[in-house]
Amino acid sequence: MRGLPTASGLRRCATALLAVLAAAVSLNMLWCCWCLYVGRQFRLFDYGLYTNFIWNSGRGDFFKCMVNDSYLVNHLSFSLVPLGWLYYLWDDAFLLLAVQWLFPVLGALILVAAGRRHRLPAELLAMLAFFFVGYRFTQQILAAEFHGVALYLLLVPWLYYNLSFRKGMVWLPLLLILGVREDAFLFLQPLLLYFAVKDRWRMGYVWMAASIGYGALAIYGLYPWLNGMSMFARRERDGSLISWEKMIAEGVFPRWGKAVVWTLLPALVAWRRGSMPAFLFPSVAFVQCVFSGIDRQQSLGIHYS
Repeated sequence: MRGLPTASGLRRCATALLAVLAAAVSLNMLWCCWCLYVGRQFRLFDYGLYTNFIWNSGRGDFFKCMVNDSYLVNHLSFSLVPLGWLYYLWDDAFLLLAVQWLFPVLGALILVAAGRRHRLPAELLAMLAFFFVGYRFTQQILAAEFHGVALYLLLVPWLYYNLSFRKGMVWLPLLLILGVREDAFLFLQPLLLYFAVKDRWRMGYVWMAASIGYGALAIYGLYPWLNGMSMFARRERDGSLISWEKMIAEGVFPRWGKAVVWTLLPALVAWRRGSMPAFLFPSVAFVQCVFSGIDRQQSLGIHYS
């Protein structure tokens, strides 16, 4: 019938609407971060800690934190050092929040680029971008001060893109992810294994072994050497080691239920279209979080999601 929009016209409208919504949500999240910042909602322990050590690192005092401390006692976050050089461009305390906001924005663009090469429909790509920047977990991370793990929102899509189309460049995002913190090698294994099996890619197994080797070296070698104590002694001190008695006494099951629901909701969208990767990729990271001894990590609260 004349005057009625065609199917292609409706798809174009849906694509444009979703793209506008993705941009609006992103800008609104930046505004929220600014409001939280000027409202002094961020604690010294996290935002001040990262700002101090990254600013010092940018000026050659690598990992120096506060007066005589080293940030490496918290995590082996080597990949965060280059962020300190950004202070030469903009020497402002808000810098890290602005950079953190860019992580999911750039990550969404990379996912859209990957989807285009996979020849996915434009409206589906716009929906993916809207979901990626607008989902509860993304907003929760951006509103939780600054944390090094927020880099995953950029680096994991970049790694996925290279695994899909540029395997010769896998090493760069892989090394940067391993440098975010010492346990990052764990959640990479399902992603690397999937592409190694699917594409019959032998180097995938090599990268798996190399990342596991680095993780073992970081935990059992580098960390004790740099800090004079084992990582497990440090985690026992801050209460992050698992204690079944404590977890059951505190009622861990409602927290697990919250984590399961918010993690499975987006994966269920792909249930009928070869959904195995949607459940496989986050599996190790999910188990690692919910079996922590920290209640906010068990429920995927603040930045742990």
